[in-house]
Amino acid sequence: MSELPNPRTRFPEPVVESGADPYVIIHDDSFYYCHVIDDSAIYIRKASTLDAIGASEPVKIWEPPVDSFFIGSMWAPEVHYLEGKWYIYFAAGKRGEHFTNQRMYVLEGEGDDPQSASYSLKGKIADTSDQWAIDGTVLNMPNDEKYFVWSGWPSKKEMTQNIYIAKMTNPWTLEGERVCIASPIFDWEQRGLGINEGPQIVPKGTQRSIIYSASHSTTDYYCLGQISLIGSNPLDPTHWVKNSRPIYESHKGLISPGHASFILTPDQNYGWMIFHTARKAGSGWDRQVRLAAFALDDNMLFTFIKASNLPSLDRPRRALIGLLNKMVRPRS
Repeated sequence: MSELPNPRTRFPEPVVESGADPYVIIHDDSFYYCHVIDDSAIYIRKASTLDAIGASEPVKIWEPPVDSFFIGSMWAPEVHYLEGKWYIYFAAGKRGEHFTNQRMYVLEGEGDDPQSASYSLKGKIADTSDQWAIDGTVLNMPNDEKYFVWSGWPSKKEMTQNIYIAKMTNPWTLEGERVCIASPIFDWEQRGLGINEGPQIVPKGTQRSIIYSASHSTTDYYCLGQISLIGSNPLDPTHWVKNSRPIYESHKGLISPGHASFILTPDQNYGWMIFHTARKAGSGWDRQVRLAAFALDDNMLFTFIKASNLPSLDRPRRALIGLLNKMVRPRS
């Protein structure tokens, strides 16, 4: 795999003034931004343009019962449409002890619109080891097989965060034992603590990459790395290759970029990365949500694109390619 460039690009103002772990999807020509407020309830915002997600009204779609053990410990929700229903995956743990007790849980929703669907708690989603787990997402393969990908600890006594994968038998059940496909092996993944977290799937044709966050999120060294599937079996660690450099890191006043999600054009050649940054150096978990445009080549190589003005992305599925081609130019 080719070395990725060290990006130097201009950024628009934050699209969400206060927020973290952004997850955005397109559905029926609207953008849906799934997030938590005060770690206690899950909200979805709906906007006609990507740059308006922060200005749209957050609608509470689910909160745990008042006697729930994980009130105040909910992290990083994602909404996915699988097998004709909406599923939201989120991490949660015991109140007051959630930093050491997080596990992944699943909501199931029925309805045409993810914001107005009726959700219920399906339960915990875990492999046979049932170890600490956060930041779960879904890998859809070209053959329609689905895999759950998340960040977890090897054991209660070892808090290094690895990226794990397991096959899904349905949207709320995993099959067999987890497999580790990425560990923090480089210096830039070990600032503050050895961490690989926040995995996100980026597809291009039959190819699949995972963009993940590295180093501790409270440091000024949080950044984004990439592993790519180079074989046919996602459960075989040797079929994944890790890039030796981050694809995105702090520079020019932009501090600790991490936990990204991705909107791709229909041809999968361009897209927008939605990610959070620290508000300023040393601000730790005081974060904002930003956007960056990129080009994606046939080798899953990201090239971030200069965009002095954020385009208004109305009617996103049909207009996104044209708008990107008009408003941005690949870096030479």
